[in-house]
Amino acid sequence: MNLLIGILISILFFIILPIIYGQVWKDVIRDGGVIFTYISGFFTVLAIFELISPIMILLSVPTNTQMVVQSIVLLICACMVILFRWKDIVHDIKCEVRFGWIKDYLKYLSKLEKMYLVIFFTLFLAQVFFAAFYDIGGWRSDDYAYTVISSSAIYDNSYFATEFSTGAFYGGKMAKYMFCAIYSFYTYASMITGWNVSIIEHTVCVVLFLLIAYGVFYLLSKALFSYKDDREKKLLFLIFLALLFLFGLYSHYSITFRLFGVIWQGKAILAAVMIPFLIAIYPQLLDAPYKCKQILFCAMVSLATISLTMMGIIVIITILGILTLLHANRTRDMRCGIMLIATMAFPTIVTMAYLLYT
Repeated sequence: MNLLIGILISILFFIILPIIYGQVWKDVIRDGGVIFTYISGFFTVLAIFELISPIMILLSVPTNTQMVVQSIVLLICACMVILFRWKDIVHDIKCEVRFGWIKDYLKYLSKLEKMYLVIFFTLFLAQVFFAAFYDIGGWRSDDYAYTVISSSAIYDNSYFATEFSTGAFYGGKMAKYMFCAIYSFYTYASMITGWNVSIIEHTVCVVLFLLIAYGVFYLLSKALFSYKDDREKKLLFLIFLALLFLFGLYSHYSITFRLFGVIWQGKAILAAVMIPFLIAIYPQLLDAPYKCKQILFCAMVSLATISLTMMGIIVIITILGILTLLHANRTRDMRCGIMLIATMAFPTIVTMAYLLYT
């Protein structure tokens, strides 16, 4: 019974909640689809954790109280989205649950494209199987940090009561971890499902982030091959990436290791998921008409990036800064600076808070 309750709660938290939040951003880019809706909704969840969790940790709020506050905030935000976008949610459910879009997609594929599709899904499902059932060969200090910080927060009802590498009493605040909400995310997921933090990180989130990563790669393929007749190129691109990740687990410093080896770690999510997402989506945001929603979306993505690792601050400033300057040089439209300011606002605030605290 406890297992069934945990499964239902995990479906609600990891799948249903991001879909609800994603309704806010579904029209931010042209032809985003259900994949973009879900991924943007998931990043919204991380952004909400980044907004509230570091403050509560800084104030030494007990972990149980944090879980209650986080649940209330997530529930209020979800209710607000449902209240204002319930028609879109019902429409998407009707369209996607019928799976008629799969039949329509397959109808226009040639025999060669169908063969490519079968090859890709064979490679993809093999990766999902290995991600869910393979054993970790060894633990590094990074993994101690993710697992022990979240686990001790549950058992000690306080963050950083235990030094994660030695197990000794610590009782202080580790600034570089405190300002990243990914630890709170894992703690919260473990507490509401009743599953051990290691199960959440090494089984549930490994598969989840692998699915999200390939969703991002699909969005990247659409950005690279934008014509409708480029389906063959998109499938070949995805097959190439699948082979690269299957046979590229050769170095701790490779992007393939980050995706297929330690995808639950913040730096790995940043490298394998967030950076390709930014490269695929941000140019479309710059080309779209400037609206408040686009600016808020940039702010949300920057918050989600920081929630993964403090390195996300550097990524936001460099990658999006360069893309914005290139866009301004191409279009001579300096209004894109508004997007850049919105994107860099939260990284600047978090950096100042970090420097003041340390």
